[in-house]
Amino acid sequence: MVLGVLRFSYSQQLEVKEGITSEVRGWYVHIKSDDGNIYVFATGRSTIFRPHRYPKIGEKVEIHYTNENGSWIAHKVVMYR
Repeated sequence: MVLGVLRFSYSQQLEVKEGITSEVRGWYVHIKSDDGNIYVFATGRSTIFRPHRYPKIGEKVEIHYTNENGSWIAHKVVMYR
């Protein structure tokens, strides 16, 4: 019996990107990585935030994500001081 639809298959490999938060708009988190590029990640209800809040601008973050149909979907966002 299937109780729900899985959005993420654990057979997919999670990738990790680190950087500084440059912008937070709605469901999207923008980070500037060490190589100088800005990356945009979509978040949602299933995204895990550690600690349990959105990152502040200028805060160092580590984002665990997958690339689904050309969109980077964040599954876990870890913030550092």
